[in-house]
Amino acid sequence: MIAATRIMQLVLARDGTVDRPATDVVAADQLPMLEALQVHLEGKTAKQKNPHAKHSIDWLAWIIGKHPAKTARGSFSAQAA
Repeated sequence: MIAATRIMQLVLARDGTVDRPATDVVAADQLPMLEALQVHLEGKTAKQKNPHAKHSIDWLAWIIGKHPAKTARGSFSAQAA
C-alpha cells in the first residue's frame, strides 16, 4: 500500500498541480543526491530545465521521469546498476 500510494503521488504530480514536498515520497537525506542527479539530467536551454520548485514532489517526478536508467518496458536496465 505504501509503494502504491507513493507511485500515485508521483503520477498526480506530473502535471505540476500538486503542492507537496518531495519528502512525502523520499527521505530527506536523499535530496542532495537528487539535486546532483538533476544537474546531470538538465539540458542547457530553459525548456530542458526542471521547471518545478526545488524539493517539491513535482520536482522529484521530473527527475524520475528524465532518468535514463528506465527502459521502454519500465524496468531498470543492467547499465544503471
